[in-house]
Amino acid sequence: MSRILRKQDFIEMCTGAVLRSDGGDYPLAVALAEIERIDAQKPIEIELVSVDEMDENLYAVTVGKLGPVSTTADICHDERDGIVALRKMQQLMEAEGKKIGYLYNLEHDCIQIPYFLKVALAAGLPMLDADSCGRSVPTLGNILTCVYGHPISPLVYASIYGESVVIETPDPLDTKTMETIGRSIVVGYDNILIGYCLPPLSKAECQECLVIGSPSSQQETGRALIAAKAAGTDPVEAALSTFEGKLICRGKVSGKEWVCRDGFDFGKTFVTADSGETYTLLVQNENLAVLNGAGELVLTSPDSVGMIDLSKGEGTTNDELKEGMPLAVLGIKAAEPWYRIPQGFACWDEVFCNVGLENVEHVPF
Repeated sequence: MSRILRKQDFIEMCTGAVLRSDGGDYPLAVALAEIERIDAQKPIEIELVSVDEMDENLYAVTVGKLGPVSTTADICHDERDGIVALRKMQQLMEAEGKKIGYLYNLEHDCIQIPYFLKVALAAGLPMLDADSCGRSVPTLGNILTCVYGHPISPLVYASIYGESVVIETPDPLDTKTMETIGRSIVVGYDNILIGYCLPPLSKAECQECLVIGSPSSQQETGRALIAAKAAGTDPVEAALSTFEGKLICRGKVSGKEWVCRDGFDFGKTFVTADSGETYTLLVQNENLAVLNGAGELVLTSPDSVGMIDLSKGEGTTNDELKEGMPLAVLGIKAAEPWYRIPQGFACWDEVFCNVGLENVEHVPF
């Protein structure tokens, strides 16, 4: 059923999202401060609609940000590019007789929740209780709409300065070319994030490929973490009570390697468990895989890697990790659409190669 979301709902949603963002996010405090700022201007009220309640004659789109997660938070919060991209897509679809009536979240990402909220409020559109990943992903080719063969062309890219461009590829499923063009724009803007809007989905297409209930699930995780922090109980147990997951290790960050290249952040994080074993997290914007001390894979995408800063009892991000930080690393089973078709696993092959993994077989969860 549809419901009205207010400030507390978004606080809980952001708190859950940062844990479930695979590390490719910004500090939770930054997102919460932006939610407070939005609400102070005008109390937040926006409708969250279930996919089953969608009007058959209306379409849904998503807006997102493309670029390295090391971009400053003020650029990530700036909704101007999303508004421009959405309006341009609305114009394109009106010419085809299609009306956009809903916005769905792109991925699990606390910093994009305020951004997405501001675009939805500016457009006067309700939010769908669904997203296109059920986790965070590094490339357009890892978005479930593309994994399921829905066109990525035409796609609108836009900047915070008001420029926009419509990209059409001869092959409407050519995510690699679309990604290359987008990353080139990012580099041209000195590695700041740019906005984009994907082509619309019908109700039937949303039911096929989106992760239904994902925003509500993030909120449930956030509510549990907030309650655990208030009660002084174990945040790991609280989080694991809200999704299908497992504890990989508790320990401390013992090292980190990081470089920004070609519009992405690449790196490795080393976590020495309380047992003495050192685990390695492989990163391309997001955590993609975990190796144990023997160099064996213990988790692979599309399953997720969540991290809890045990000193704060809340989710943390790759950018926040510091040597000596007490950390819990969690495995989170991917949403059902990833497991439904072979491409849900095959679409990760290229990014695995980018972080030094070849011929990867998915590690059963």
